[in-house]
Amino acid sequence: MEINTQATGVADANLHVGLIGGIGPAATDYYYRRIISAFAGRKSALDLTMVHADTPALLHNLRNDDAAAQVAIPSFCDLR
Repeated sequence: MEINTQATGVADANLHVGLIGGIGPAATDYYYRRIISAFAGRKSALDLTMVHADTPALLHNLRNDDAAAQVAIPSFCDLR
């Protein structure tokens, strides 16, 4: 995994990563390890927020096309 801060215009020191896990725990583990490795390779501090998605609520909101209900979940609000 390569961290391309030039594409976002964000300096390394100001980069904050958000990871939404829980939909597929193995995928969460995979991406979390890759993020850690990428930051370690750059000798950069990792500022990361990880939240756990409530899969049944996520699927319900997706089926009902209810983005407002999904964003209203407290852990998702914290990422805004």
